[in-house]
Amino acid sequence: MALGTLGDFFNAGLLDAIFPLPNPVLGGIAAFGLGHIAYISALMHAGNRAELNRPAPRYVSLVVWLLVGAVGWYLVAYTGTDESSRVLVWPALPYSLLLAATAGLGSGLAVQDRRFVLLGLGTALFLISDLILAFRLFHGPFRMGGDAVWLTYGPGQMLIVFAGSMAGIKRLGLKN
Repeated sequence: MALGTLGDFFNAGLLDAIFPLPNPVLGGIAAFGLGHIAYISALMHAGNRAELNRPAPRYVSLVVWLLVGAVGWYLVAYTGTDESSRVLVWPALPYSLLLAATAGLGSGLAVQDRRFVLLGLGTALFLISDLILAFRLFHGPFRMGGDAVWLTYGPGQMLIVFAGSMAGIKRLGLKN
């Protein structure tokens, strides 16, 4: 979550004086990308610890979501029409794949244990929110685009944090 806040600071241009970049969104991509590496690590750890590491559900979900991420990147970023955002096209690819991997591993846990359904939904909503943001960045604003972002990003983050906190509560043997 801290890396997400840092990414928001980059995207808002609040760190331009400290980190001058050709486009502040590059800093956001880097910070959010590191956050997703942390999410991926936590999801792998949680799956292994809960013995939800069967290869088929884990890796089929991962591959399916990586394909969704790659196609989403192609349709949204690569075919973008906003010339000022062209510098972001290729950095957006690994970022899209990190988001998709997070959704894939979250879904892989949900397929194996229904207690992780909210987590899987949260990671999918997070990917959708960033694809909406990317569409606005690469193609320009559209009607109710901001609302669409917040209606996917906010609930997505909430579900990820809620699912993680509930897993922690259950691990400690506390009542929820």
